Amino acid sequence: CETNGSPGNAKKSKDDENIDVEAAAKSHLLSKLTIPILKDYCRDKKLKASGTKKQDFIDAIQSHLGLAQ
Repeated sequence: CETNGSPGNAKKSKDDENIDVEAAAKSHLLSKLTIPILKDYCRDKKLKASGTKKQDFIDAIQSHLGLAQ
């Protein structure tokens, strides 16, 4: 990733790729993750979120992992 000195401009950092979304879900920490990370996980697992809000992605991931509230 190229950055121009501003940390907010990088589309995807190495840290984003190393985040364990499943571990975050089991620890009830999905709300701490950013929308792009949640969205990428849903796309990778071919999950369909019911909308475009953060909670929609969280609900889809929890349902996929059998952790729905």
